[in-house]
Amino acid sequence: MTMKSRENRRVGSKLFFVGGFDQNEGFNSGPGRARQLVFECHAACPDGGYICSPSDAFFSGDPANVQAFADAVKECYY
Repeated sequence: MTMKSRENRRVGSKLFFVGGFDQNEGFNSGPGRARQLVFECHAACPDGGYICSPSDAFFSGDPANVQAFADAVKECYY
């Protein structure tokens, strides 16, 4: 039995996950790293049910990294 079918049996198809993007790492380590982290988060739920967002409030970050995050998120869909 796959993890997905086991979880679907327990909670159905109405569960989703929000967050998970490490904004300190992603917004401060360069656009390439921001993109990589977005795609890693998205890959955690390959069949859907994930909304990528920063894990917490953030107060610093290069605007180019925030833009790279937004651009990468637009490429991730189910």
